[in-house]
Amino acid sequence: MKRAHIIPVAGGDEYDALTRWRRVYHWKSGTRKAIRRGYSRRQRTVEHAHCGVMSSNSKERGMSNLTMTRVSGNIFTDLGFNPDEAQNLLLRAQTMI
Repeated sequence: MKRAHIIPVAGGDEYDALTRWRRVYHWKSGTRKAIRRGYSRRQRTVEHAHCGVMSSNSKERGMSNLTMTRVSGNIFTDLGFNPDEAQNLLLRAQTMI
């Protein structure tokens, strides 16, 4: 799976364990796995922050003022198109599906 946000490695051990240098060094069993697990955990944290996934401490980040509105059934009306054009776009979208 290709990741959308690649983060830089944190230090020398991470660089050595995650690049071709892993073939040069001899690692104890489980060491590379632990380094890779830590890198993946940091990467998931960055991806969640970029994708807008709200964590449990979202109030601390100032996200408590988000509001949700109900949709009308026609997404194009909700986006601000006039009713005639919204109906036309909805019919065109349905024929493509």
